[in-house]
Amino acid sequence: MKTPLLFSLLLLCSSMFAQRVIEKDGRFGMLDQNGEMVLCPEYESIEFNGSFGTIQKDSKVGIVGLDGEFIIPLIYESIEWNGSFGTTKKSGKVGMIALDGEVIIPNIYESIDWNGSFGISKKDDMLGLVMLDGEIVVPNEFDEIELTGDIIIGIRDDIKKEFFLN
Repeated sequence: MKTPLLFSLLLLCSSMFAQRVIEKDGRFGMLDQNGEMVLCPEYESIEFNGSFGTIQKDSKVGIVGLDGEFIIPLIYESIEWNGSFGTTKKSGKVGMIALDGEVIIPNIYESIDWNGSFGISKKDDMLGLVMLDGEIVVPNEFDEIELTGDIIIGIRDDIKKEFFLN
């Protein structure tokens, strides 16, 4: 008896969420739980992942809640989520935001290659190291970055400078 009930609940929940996003003439919009239009069908895509949806219009990306309210406006070229953090691209530069839209790392880097809680950042063709919380551990002043345990070595020309991860 539990299996049919569970299956019915899952089917009901999935159909409720499936009905939220509507399509008209190749554009997407959204209805609330009462079937009222909360986003007119003018968006290129709306894709929900849990309690938020990635929405795209005019090649800009933002985030909406289940109520259709914008959490993050349509200002980014892309947002790639990794848990509760999103790597953003804006004006060709990379940064990071929290799910609530708070900017953690501004879009000033050419790239950030993440390795756990820190990333090797590239800015003006120079390398540095930034933490997930936005703290800059090593400024972008080096041609190479070497990681040895908790020690980071920044190398530029013949100069080596050591930095330490806390």
